[in-house]
Formats: sequence, structure tokens, C-alpha cells
Amino acid sequence: EAQPGDTVVYRVAVTNLLTNGVLKDPVISDQLPLGFTLLPDSVRGELSGKKVKIRTEQRGQTVTFTPSADIPPRETLILVYATLITPNSLRGSGQNTAVVEAEGPTGPAQAGPVIYTLRLKPGIFSSGGTILGRVFIDQNFDGEQQSGELGVANAVILLDDGTRITTDPKGLFSVPNALAGYRTGVLDLSSISGYTLAPNYVFIERNSQSRLVHLAPGSLVRMNFAITPRLGARP
Repeated sequence: EAQPGDTVVYRVAVTNLLTNGVLKDPVISDQLPLGFTLLPDSVRGELSGKKVKIRTEQRGQTVTFTPSADIPPRETLILVYATLITPNSLRGSGQNTAVVEAEGPTGPAQAGPVIYTLRLKPGIFSSGGTILGRVFIDQNFDGEQQSGELGVANAVILLDDGTRITTDPKGLFSVPNALAGYRTGVLDLSSISGYTLAPNYVFIERNSQSRLVHLAPGSLVRMNFAITPRLGARP
């Protein structure tokens, strides 16, 4: 597997299975996956332990490799080349297809297609992101956790897609690989008996049980909830 920005090296082996016939003028046609860019300076060829010059031509995603040598009986031509993976690769299948043609003793010969599929990961181009947050006791009602303001465990947050998250012993929670876009989270006050939403004297819009955030692809956003003990209750 690989992701955009990586360099992937391919190795193609062409073996002449004949016992007494030479394969002349071999040509390897390679259909590169969408978003894979050939690095021309990386092309190398080898036959019988010796380097072979390779002529390269490219039209779109199809690359034609023409070695400067014929393939003797029972010998193998090795072709090696590198490609750079671009973000456009995520729109494709990651499938590389190669075909070889040559002139045999009795006429044209062909082998393939040989197919290799590379699994692609989005990496930093992922369509998902991460939501981080905390539920804490806000003593000065500014909506921010200060030193000495403790987190609250086992508080439940419900996201707009139905995801249910519970805070850890420090009042923290996280949602990896969340769908990008505008996301809403709601604090379930019934999960924290003895507490209620703390008033926010700094940001009026945070005097709500819900939070609205915009999660960009591959990014991280925070969704915090400030609470306070209810009057007359024993947290």
C-alpha cells in the first residue's frame, strides 16, 4: 500500500521460455494507474547480468519500454522503473497492467496482461478528520478549562450521525476518521447526574447544550463542554 507523495518502484520480468529460439525486438507496454507519474531517469534494464538500454515513450498513462537487446532462450529481461503517486491517484483503482510483445522464431509472440494492484491510502488527503473535546467543571464561567478545573468522566456526547462517545477519567474524548463538513455534538446531561451546563460569560453562543464545528478534510477540531454542579445537587 502507498499514499500520495510516495515513490513506488515496479519490477517487470520477461522470460524467454523457448529452448532454442530468440525473442527479437521485445516491447513492453505498461498502463500505469491513474495519478501515477513515471520518473524517466529511474528506468533501468538488465539481461544476463548486463545493463540494457531502454527507450521510453509515453502517451497519457500508457508507457512503452523498448529494450536495445533481444532475449536469448531461457534468459530473463528485467525492467525496473519508479513512479510518483499524485493526489489524483485516489480517483483511480491503483491497478497497473503490463503486456509484452516480441518476434519469435515462428512469428509474433505476446504475453500478458499481467496485473498488479496497489492499495492506496489517502494520507493527508483523507476526507475524514478528528474531533477532540473535553467535558470539565468550569469554575469561572469562561468556557475554557483552567488549572484546577477537573474533567468529568463518563459524560456522553452524541454526534449528528448517531455516534455516541463517553469521556475518559480526565473528561477527554476523541472521534478519529470523522466525516468532514459541519458537525454537531450534543452533551447528554442525563449522563452526568448532579451537573448542568455552565453559563458562559465570554461567548454567548456557547450557552447551549450543543456545539457546531466545521471539520475540514484531514484536519482537527475541538468540541468542549463546560458544566457546573446543579444547585442543591451532590455531584
